[in-house]
Formats: sequence, structure tokens, C-alpha cells
Amino acid sequence: MTANGKFPGIISNMYFMKDGKRHAINPPKPRLDRDGNLVEMKRIPTVSDLRAKRSQDYSQALSEERRQYSAMLNELGELWRNSRFANDTLLTQFHPEKHPNLRRGYQDFEG
Repeated sequence: MTANGKFPGIISNMYFMKDGKRHAINPPKPRLDRDGNLVEMKRIPTVSDLRAKRSQDYSQALSEERRQYSAMLNELGELWRNSRFANDTLLTQFHPEKHPNLRRGYQDFEG
């Protein structure tokens, strides 16, 4: 939790109760290798880290959705222009409905 002592404030003022008495929990000692050097350890992500990751994933998924939608409209435009219906119809009549309130996860996209 402390990333081997790099973030000592994460575990502070921790205690447990036993038989009605308060027992303090000391922070863990740094883990050392055989030469006495600190071992590099990753820290457990905080709530802020998780929120930032979720926001970044959502932003990337939204960008991918927009890219795919744009590519689909470009292909649709090419098909419409090369068809015999181009003189009698409007391109916008062939656009699919887009629901801006639809929330999709990044797992829903093909890649």
C-alpha cells in the first residue's frame, strides 16, 4: 500500500480494537533485496487514479466511436454518390439515427 515506503502517509493512524483496547498498527517496514537496496514496488491505485483511468478510457472509446461513425458516413456518401438514387434522393435520408444519450462501453467497439 505504501509502495515500499514511497507513500508513507497512506497508512497512518491505523489501529484495531481488541478487548476494548486500542492497538496501533505500525506502517510496514521497507522490503530490501539481498544487497540492502529498496525493492521497487507498485502502489495500489487510489480512487483518484481509478477515476482518471475510467475518464481516459471513456474519452478514448468516444473518440473511437466518432472515428468509426465518420468512416461509416464517408463510405455511405461514396455509395450514395455512385448509385442511381443520387439524383432522386438526399444523402441525409440515408444517414443512420445517432442517439447522443446512448452510453456505450469501450468493449462494444470492433477494432
